[in-house]
Amino acid sequence: QSTVRELAKIPATGWDYGRSAIVATIEAEHDHDGTAVQHFLPAGTFALLPMSHRRFSIVWVEKPDQVKRLCQGSRENFERELQQRAGHEFGALTLIEGPQHFPLRLQIARRLHAPRLALLGDAAHTTHPLAGQGLSLGLRDVGFLTHHLSQNARLGLDIGAGDLLDAYDRSRRFETV
Repeated sequence: QSTVRELAKIPATGWDYGRSAIVATIEAEHDHDGTAVQHFLPAGTFALLPMSHRRFSIVWVEKPDQVKRLCQGSRENFERELQQRAGHEFGALTLIEGPQHFPLRLQIARRLHAPRLALLGDAAHTTHPLAGQGLSLGLRDVGFLTHHLSQNARLGLDIGAGDLLDAYDRSRRFETV
């Protein structure tokens, strides 16, 4: 739902996965020592992503009816179901912030650029949050642009030149698709 993409009138194509991601910040009773955990459950992935201290960010993929029940139910019920999926390796888990939920969708912009504008990251493409693939794609978008923009700037060339943006589109499209 990129405002920049919409203002640039760049259409996107894709489909819904029929799942939503629940995200929240939780605190564990025991230190996680930087350990990330990911479970592959029938409805989708469940990930505990370590933050500072004893906190985790969670990404919990569920069917829409379960998402509604979990996010609109009581805090106690959410924590109970969270603990059931996470296990007891880190002790009791307490909800700190959230939960929020987002529908999951595969989406790719038809073009990755417009005059003097480049789309990158989630504005250009979204994918299922499995294994951080979307983050990896977005970081590679940034890497390409950073390298080529700085190269053009060093040479005194226009950093918003159409040929640079065309090259970005061609280079990133293949990997993204």
